[in-house]
This record gives sequence, structure tokens and C-alpha cells, in this order.
Amino acid sequence: MSDPKLIKNDAKSRFELLLDGRVASFIEYVDHGHALELTHTITKPDFRGRGLAGKLVNFALTRIDAENKRIIPTCSYIAQYVTKNPQFAHLVVKSPHP
Repeated sequence: MSDPKLIKNDAKSRFELLLDGRVASFIEYVDHGHALELTHTITKPDFRGRGLAGKLVNFALTRIDAENKRIIPTCSYIAQYVTKNPQFAHLVVKSPHP
């Protein structure tokens, strides 16, 4: 199995983690301009239990921070991830409006 490939797929409004060319995990988002509402984190059943979702969330939050955007973590997994990783707390906003 190859190393994971992490991408932002703007056409599908999601961040993706690919293994051997297959989407193993993804985060869906809604772009509100200044903030991305992160709505769902999904890891496909064949890929669960490997820590892939955590790697993908770290990638997504790092990328969003680099783009000077913020997040609205409506996905409970991402909200918990931010709580456990306070270096990302500054990204959180409550509303899609600045």
C-alpha cells in the first residue's frame, strides 16, 4: 500500500485522503468565503481503524490556516479534534458571517 495522498478537491467541496488512488477518507465542506463549514468526516469501512481521519483533519486544518480562513466545525469528529489539538482553536468561528 502506498503512502496516503492528501488533497483539497474544490470540485467536490471536500478534502480527501487517497490510498492507491482510491478515496479512503474525506471531509465535506461548505465554503462561506471567510470560513469553511466542515460538515462531515467519513472514512470508508475498508480503511477504518488506521488513524486516517486524524491525518486528514490535520491536513485540512493546516491548509485552511495557511489560506487565512476559519472553520465552522459542525462535524462532531472535527470539533473533538480541535478540542484535543488546541493549536487549531484559533480557527473556530460560530457563524458563517464575518
